[in-house]
Amino acid sequence: MDILESKCINNFKYIEKLRNGSNLLGFSGGSDSVALFYALVAQDVAFDIAIVDYGVRAQSKSEVSYAKQLAKAHNKKCFVSLAPSFESNFECLARNFRYEFFENLIHTHHYTHLILAHHFNDRFEWFLMQLSRGVGMRNLLGFNGIEKREGYEIIRPMLWITKSEILRFCKECDLKFFIDESNTDERIARNFIRAHFSDAFVQRFSAGLVRSFEILQEEKELFFACENKDYGAFIVYAPTNEIQALDCIDVYCKKMGYMISSKQRKEILKRHFDCEIGGGKSNKKGFIIAKCNDKLIIAKQNHQCKPNQHNPNQSSLQSNLQAQSSPKLPNDFKDLMRQHKIPPRLRGVFYRYILAQNLSFVEFLRILSL
Repeated sequence: MDILESKCINNFKYIEKLRNGSNLLGFSGGSDSVALFYALVAQDVAFDIAIVDYGVRAQSKSEVSYAKQLAKAHNKKCFVSLAPSFESNFECLARNFRYEFFENLIHTHHYTHLILAHHFNDRFEWFLMQLSRGVGMRNLLGFNGIEKREGYEIIRPMLWITKSEILRFCKECDLKFFIDESNTDERIARNFIRAHFSDAFVQRFSAGLVRSFEILQEEKELFFACENKDYGAFIVYAPTNEIQALDCIDVYCKKMGYMISSKQRKEILKRHFDCEIGGGKSNKKGFIIAKCNDKLIIAKQNHQCKPNQHNPNQSSLQSNLQAQSSPKLPNDFKDLMRQHKIPPRLRGVFYRYILAQNLSFVEFLRILSL
């Protein structure tokens, strides 16, 4: 069967968006990524592929070889990374390694989209896993079809397609793919849930489940909608309650490539939204969190503010800013900060921004509506 004749291909989402971007496909050689590969080719979407060899299965070399063959046959670049040996917590460390590999490629080659082959069974599987752990509405529904990250977007064209539909698509179109035998190891929680609960449930009730998730997604977006404005060095939110405030932090950090833990969420609440998370000694992807009057502000640690392009003294300001990554605040500025109840954690961030934009303090307050 010609791929375009398959009914399944009509359910792939965001094709027009992908046609207008520069795309990298996360590839594995399994049925999901193979189906997505051929669907994108059939619908004239330009993309390259990236695959990770974890070296833990004998067939991983064959999967990499297949990825290279497909890429060559369809005139695409194929990026390969050999992962180090992970002694423990394999799934988490492997995921972190994979995403770091993808992000490095995205920033180096200026891709605008990372395409992933998650499907509806993956989403329902996640739902059941999170339900068993005790989480709120935001984390129950898991990933979205489109997720904004720093400098690119994650696109999941198959998020509303079931696993059985994907396998039928591969069979109809006679597509070669590999089966990862580690997915049958029920010592891994997600495999146990898949084998005993999720796949059979989706198989029997797929239409109602898909519709339920569509409704829940709409309700979640309404519930968590929060006015905000991004200033680059920091972002200002106007949440109406603590749940919404936590969600703003969660979404923003995730967009920046950092996942906050349940322990960090508890710490944020305990400290009344006045703390720093992430970073560690290297301050990599660290964030400052503070409440300022009725606003929630999240700032990047050690962020280099960009001078105002319309400022005639841009070069001298840039030198000033680089010399003052941890600036000493003038006394009159500190007095104004105290008068307006600006939290100490934010004062250095705001001072660097004011310098970069060549603003007066009054102008700055007016911009923020503080």
